[in-house]
Amino acid sequence: MKKILFITNGHGEDQTAAKIIEKLPTDIDVSVMPMVGDGAVVGAFREPSQPINLLGPRKSLPSGGFSARNLLALPKDIISGLLGLLYLQIKTLKKLRGQFDLVVAIGDIVPIFAALITKIPFIFVGVNKSDYYKTFGYNYTPWEKWLLKKYAKIVFARDAHTSNSLKKDGINAVYKGNPLMDGIGSYEIIEKKDGEKIIGFLPGTRKEDIPKNIEDFGKIAKELSKIDKNFRFLVACKSVKAYCNSPQQMQPQSFETLIYNADIIIGLSGTGNEQAAGIGKPVISFLSRGSQYNKKFALAQKELLGDALTLVEPSHKPQLFTPIRKSGFIPGKISNTLREFCSSMNNRGKMAQLWTAIAKETVAILNDAARYNHISEIGKERMDKGGAVNQISQYIQDEVK
Repeated sequence: MKKILFITNGHGEDQTAAKIIEKLPTDIDVSVMPMVGDGAVVGAFREPSQPINLLGPRKSLPSGGFSARNLLALPKDIISGLLGLLYLQIKTLKKLRGQFDLVVAIGDIVPIFAALITKIPFIFVGVNKSDYYKTFGYNYTPWEKWLLKKYAKIVFARDAHTSNSLKKDGINAVYKGNPLMDGIGSYEIIEKKDGEKIIGFLPGTRKEDIPKNIEDFGKIAKELSKIDKNFRFLVACKSVKAYCNSPQQMQPQSFETLIYNADIIIGLSGTGNEQAAGIGKPVISFLSRGSQYNKKFALAQKELLGDALTLVEPSHKPQLFTPIRKSGFIPGKISNTLREFCSSMNNRGKMAQLWTAIAKETVAILNDAARYNHISEIGKERMDKGGAVNQISQYIQDEVK
């Protein structure tokens, strides 16, 4: 029996691996080593008689694997055991040498390095690497290109633009469709009332971020309800119920049913935002209080999605307090407590302004048919079509014959 090892580096990557594995014949022995998270999403796509072997140590870190892109989250990850986890993962990868016929690395530089440690021939699926990105590290870096050119049997790019660029650098790259668009499952149709618009909220999959994101979504929903009572609010948290305490006005729903039925998306997700844009839904976002959707991540996603993603921030920064040193009321040094109080109140004012701005922008897009259609077309263009999963699955089967 031929043996395949998948190495993944995040939720979207796990989702892609699961879809590819679903298409593989059951006479191929499949193992998965998730470098981030528990890999739970991968195990649901095969018959019980042909289980998927989950290998290596697995641990959900506070950043959800985003500490490399948000250094402020790195200390929490280290405290939670990041260094020990990396040590054990490398140890496991070395033990796997010679035990598989092919490695399928999915993600970024981490699975590439992991595949190299195994010293097994590998293919690379670049689900989160694109030349639409201008931010360094989100596109293919010079060292990633060098490693892929030298060691990868083939690279499946996520868009034709990126594939053409990789080919110019001498890399054996192909474009067969966007694997992320294959990762969207089945959905139900929700019946709408006359004049009703559905607003879909995507809190992401990072467990520490979800409660904060849901709380902020609730405030946006309140602002939208002030403008129009005909909004229905859905939040994608059926798969993360333990972390999702949604407000009463927000109905929990599966991700797929939400994005297909929503008229517009307000999202703090990585893969989720991209998939929603890919089926033509306008996506609105903002800088979150969590570890994932920080300024760097948001701007990078804007580069990827272009006009399909609208980033909203307050139109101005209100000065709620006159600087106390100039006011004459308190001479000398201001106490830390008072400073913190002033800062807290000022931030509350800015956040309230942000919720209002997001609500207004949501309504503006919904009421402008030409703009809505333009956004929809850009999203479909940037994310392109699916179909990659079948092609990758067939390549794997041909390779291990």
